[in-house]
Order: sequence, then C-alpha cells, then structure tokens
Amino acid sequence: MLFNPDVPGLRSSVFIDSLQQEAQRALREILVPLHPEDRGRFARILLTASTLNTTPPALITELFFRPVIGQADLLELLAEMLLAK
Repeated sequence: MLFNPDVPGLRSSVFIDSLQQEAQRALREILVPLHPEDRGRFARILLTASTLNTTPPALITELFFRPVIGQADLLELLAEMLLAK
C-alpha cells in the first residue's frame, strides 16, 4: 500500500518493490512477537490495508490530514518534501 511498484510511469519500480518487501518484513517482525498465537493476523492486516486503495484520496485527506494541514494541498506538500534539496 505505501510502496506500490505498479504505479504507471514509475521510474524506480525495482527500488519501490524492495521498499515494499522491507516494510512487510518489518510489520511481520513486530506482529509475530506481539501475537504469536495469531498466525493469520499479518495476512488480515495486508488484506485490510489493500482496501484503502479503493478509498478516494480526497476522502483520506479530509479524514486524516485536513485537521493537521488545514487547506494546504497534500500532494503539493508531499512533492515539496520529496523533491526539496
């Protein structure tokens, strides 16, 4: 979800794929010790997280970011953060 290597026009899909794998490995490392008896928890979290892809970005912005960033454009802020030198 966070690192999607399948985004059209992405130039570094191999790198993004490795970030996705690393994020999943880190999540698993946290979950196994916390919930050793629940082997399906990791899969359920990934499945639930994947449903966020069907949620319109504007709704996510309104629910989670608008209280923090106000009326600022989230995509513009992200681009500024990622591309700032």
